[in-house]
Amino acid sequence: MRKPYELEELEECITKRDYIAMARVVHRLKSTARFLGLSSLNPVLEELEEKGRDQSAVIDPKMVDEKFKFVRVVFQDAIEGLEKEIEKQETTE
Repeated sequence: MRKPYELEELEECITKRDYIAMARVVHRLKSTARFLGLSSLNPVLEELEEKGRDQSAVIDPKMVDEKFKFVRVVFQDAIEGLEKEIEKQETTE
């Protein structure tokens, strides 16, 4: 199972410090997070989206990096959990 492609896009936006593009990617990523039931990501993704949309905001790159690391870890944990569940289901069939 692959990680959502939006994570790769988001990482690229953050690396380039393109916060307007970051907001667009985060908006799409919120749907993926909701679909997977990752409610712990809601406040983090909301904040990243709002910061990226507010062109007058002073954005701390270190804060953005830290929040992205959290998002990436939560998605990785969810994917690993799904993979284990799939394996379990396959072995019981």
